[in-house]
Amino acid sequence: LFLPGLFAGGWIWERVASPLALELQVVVPRHPYALHPRPQASLEGLVAHLERLLERHARAPALLFANSLGGLVALAFARRRPERLAGLVLSGAPGLSEGRAPGIGGRRLTREAAHRLASHLFYDRTAVSDAAVEAAFETIRAPAAQRNIVRLLRESRRAGLTGWLCEVRVPTLLVWGAEDRVTPVGPWTAACRDLPEAELRILRHCGHSPMLERPEAFLRLVRPFLDRLARDREPAAALV
Repeated sequence: LFLPGLFAGGWIWERVASPLALELQVVVPRHPYALHPRPQASLEGLVAHLERLLERHARAPALLFANSLGGLVALAFARRRPERLAGLVLSGAPGLSEGRAPGIGGRRLTREAAHRLASHLFYDRTAVSDAAVEAAFETIRAPAAQRNIVRLLRESRRAGLTGWLCEVRVPTLLVWGAEDRVTPVGPWTAACRDLPEAELRILRHCGHSPMLERPEAFLRLVRPFLDRLARDREPAAALV
């Protein structure tokens, strides 16, 4: 199951989900978290929504892929329901020390701020076209989505991840961009000591979303992890 981000929906996973779909059953939700109705637009609500998705799509323990806010949602769910998961693949998760992102923090995200933010998110700005940035902005420009963005950003910064990260006992692969300026890799290097079953892999020349900027390298790191999960679990366990 490929989780969306706050600003971007399932399209951020296309470059890695399509190759993996040749081998595994994959589920890619379409909409970003900013579009969730208000009762779900909280960390608690998003975790509950994830549980419903897994009930619908996965009987066996599932593998979650998550980037940015989706990573925090995945970790919170793993803490609560580890038996529902075969593993986690995370990139750019918030919750530890975060860098400054231009355009984020005001009452509204403007079109100009969205383009500045894209330039800040990606080491290689050509990884995402201006048309894709425009489409993402149009998706989340409604006032309700803008309010959700402000609310979820505030909540992610108050998540208290350092206080409960050690309780996440699910095999976890962290794939981080060395040049991630939004959620820098440094704090996560230290945090891996608190994740009993985690391994960290760092991609050079890569920013906040490795699956977009360096999809082939991302898959080269993910496949051995998937192979280990398959060997360690019973044949009946499915990776979704």
